[in-house]
This record gives sequence, C-alpha cells and structure tokens, in this order.
Amino acid sequence: MPLVVRGGSREIPPGRICLTERPFIWPSRLPPGHYCTLATVDTPAHPLSRLPSFNSTAAYLNWVRYTPNACWRNVDVIPCRQTDYVITDLAVTNLNDTPTRFVFGVSGVDLPNGTATFSNADQQAPFSLTAPIYAPGSDEGYTRSIVLPADYRGTVTVVIRLDQPLPCDARIVLRAYNPVTGAAGELERRLAVPRAGVPGLQDALFLEVGAFTFVAVDSQ
Repeated sequence: MPLVVRGGSREIPPGRICLTERPFIWPSRLPPGHYCTLATVDTPAHPLSRLPSFNSTAAYLNWVRYTPNACWRNVDVIPCRQTDYVITDLAVTNLNDTPTRFVFGVSGVDLPNGTATFSNADQQAPFSLTAPIYAPGSDEGYTRSIVLPADYRGTVTVVIRLDQPLPCDARIVLRAYNPVTGAAGELERRLAVPRAGVPGLQDALFLEVGAFTFVAVDSQ
C-alpha cells in the first residue's frame, strides 16, 4: 500500500515519518502459531524492485544490515503456564559453498531455568545440541558447535524443558550463529560480534544468521 505524508504527498521530506493509510493491527488474542512478517519500502530515490540472490551467508547478512528498504521479524505465539514445549520446523540454511560451523543460542525475558535441545534428524547432518536457559532470561545460553554441509537447507526441532511453568508475559528468543575463524574474509570480520560462554569457542567472533521470537500468551 502507498506511504503518504500529511496532505497526501508521496514525496517524503527528510526527517519526516510517514504511515500507511490503513494500519496493520495484531489481534488482541492470537492463536498459537507462526507469524512471519516482512516489509519492503520502494521509493523513486531508493527503489527495491526485486530481492537479490545471495551466494553466501555473509552476503545475505550484509544486505539485511545495510539495506534500509527492508525489515523482517519472525514471531511465534505459544501458550503459557507449561513446562515443556516442542517447537518444530525452524529453518536452518548454510548459504556458503563450503561446510560451515553453527552454534545455537537461547535467551529471553522472564524465563525460568531450564534447557533447550536443538536437533535435526536429517541424515545429511544429524545432531542434538543442548543449551542452558538462565532465569530470569537476561543471559544467553549456547550449544556446542556443529558443522553443516555446503548449501545445506533443513529444519531444526527445539525441545524446551523448564523448571517452572512459563509465565504469560515471557519471551523466548532462539538464535543461530556462525563462528568466524582467523581465515575469515574482511566482510565476515566486519559483521562478526563477540559472544561470551560458547563451549569451546570462548575467544571467537560470531555472525548472527537467524533469530526466532516466541511470545507466551494465555491460550484460554
């Protein structure tokens, strides 16, 4: 839908905020499920006629970080007051043409202590990796690393087990990272950030390659 400023003009002056004519409103009570939101902005001065293709994870991350025309947010709604959750079909992709190491992390808001086990039964790259969940969720827990094949596309199942029922205002965030080695290129080193506490990789830098947010609501 078109973006307009007050008065109906589509020419947006510098520093002005423009809105769509019709709002996108989240329902007050969303049923449990996956909600993937993607928005792109196309203007004469900054056109975005089509999405480019990417031949590496770093190229994709670079485009997302430095393209102001696009935003992306994955949100999953889950019921609260449970201690066990099984989250399936989370996409994991290695865009690189070489085998690449991955690490998974879990954090959130208002979380009890617990564990999150990331697994994949795909025979190309089977794994089962567990990360601690720290109450109240301010710290991120990490798995050990796993190597995924070149050009790999698969899914991950996450089993979350908590010591106490999940509060109804909690958030769980799952992330995937690529550790950056000393042989990484300039682009990878520029995009990488440190992460403390990754087993066996305490001094490494990491590329964040994906994140999923889970919002706990009262399903009643």
